[in-house]
Amino acid sequence: MTQSRRVLPEKVLVLSQAANTAEFTAATSDIITKAAHGLSDEDVLTVTTTAGDLPAGLAINTYYYVISATTNTFKVSATKNGTAVDITDAGTGTHTYIREVFTDGILVNDFRWTGFGLNTSASTEATVYAKISTSETLPNFAAAVSATNRYYPQALIDTEDISSEQGDTGIPLTGTDINDFFQVNIDVARNVQVRTQNFTVGVITLTMKSSG
Repeated sequence: MTQSRRVLPEKVLVLSQAANTAEFTAATSDIITKAAHGLSDEDVLTVTTTAGDLPAGLAINTYYYVISATTNTFKVSATKNGTAVDITDAGTGTHTYIREVFTDGILVNDFRWTGFGLNTSASTEATVYAKISTSETLPNFAAAVSATNRYYPQALIDTEDISSEQGDTGIPLTGTDINDFFQVNIDVARNVQVRTQNFTVGVITLTMKSSG
């Protein structure tokens, strides 16, 4: 008896997202200002600072969703379409935001196999990570991992040469562009999520292919 294989159409998760990083200022009204920033609600950012302190309420190595975006200002939230982070001072030094690639959690428990196509151009610089969750409740992938918000780093297997990129270190993109496909082990996963960190240069397209 021949077993049929259910292969889903390719899904485009991110199409030609260009790096967007710029200096910003913040106020105790929770408003962040950058002229002509080009951001939209639901974009995801990380923030850094040099020679000083971030505005109180913001932290490095933390993902924030853009809310209330106008041409020159926006606010950020710890959750998608959530309430604004309470910024209580302007901080010191020079502050920079980085728009990251950050997918929603994708339900995969009906699939046997899932992978991602990663296509970059313009000398992309970033690190790409995959995360999985095993709980029945969708975690907040933008928040820190905890006993009640459980998700885990997952290794990515490059199908070109079967090399593995460790889940906690990700795929380093250091200016040499790639067009590769990476398999993710979803044996016990309910949801999978893909993100970048320090996406400062270049253009990224991310697609997903699954079979059941």
